[in-house]
Amino acid sequence: MSNITTFKKGDDFEDRVFKIIKMILENDDFYVPNKKSRVFRKKGYYAKDRASNIIFDITIETFMDNSDEVR
Repeated sequence: MSNITTFKKGDDFEDRVFKIIKMILENDDFYVPNKKSRVFRKKGYYAKDRASNIIFDITIETFMDNSDEVR
């Protein structure tokens, strides 16, 4: 029987998903353009109703051409 916790299993799964999404994005094989997008793990986004950040396991941000955020 495995001694791996459910948290560890979840983290391992998130790591694999993140690496796959990052690879697909880097190869420009995703729905959003690589040069205008970034992938993150455990990034927080402020929620006014909560007055705090909501942490997402994996996020993809895609920016418009005129955005300062574009690489």
